[in-house]
Amino acid sequence: MKKLGLIYHEDYLKHDTGAWHPERKERLTAIVEHLKKSDLNDEIEWITPQLKSDVEKWILKVHTPRHFEFVKSSILSGVRLLDFGDTYVSRDSFDVALLAVSGVIEGVDKIFKEDMRKVFFAL
Repeated sequence: MKKLGLIYHEDYLKHDTGAWHPERKERLTAIVEHLKKSDLNDEIEWITPQLKSDVEKWILKVHTPRHFEFVKSSILSGVRLLDFGDTYVSRDSFDVALLAVSGVIEGVDKIFKEDMRKVFFAL
């Protein structure tokens, strides 16, 4: 058994927050490239999550339906900033969020099934 599961999907890079934002895709690309070149790579099982058909059910365990619909409709209508805060989004952000939650579910499942002892989510 590998010591660390690493959840990552190239589609996570589609969440475009802008070139100046700390969550920009270059940050994630740098992390992934560094890990692939490091000695740690031998200890990592790279896991590419698939979209879960019941992902909305899991999201609604921690967010209200109203909030879920607000985020979904805002992003799909082309909004770039949610809630006048620092949550920048792009047209692909909603789909990326669903895929990210699917990755979290997959990682937690691997821990509970004892396939992994630790999981890192590169989002």
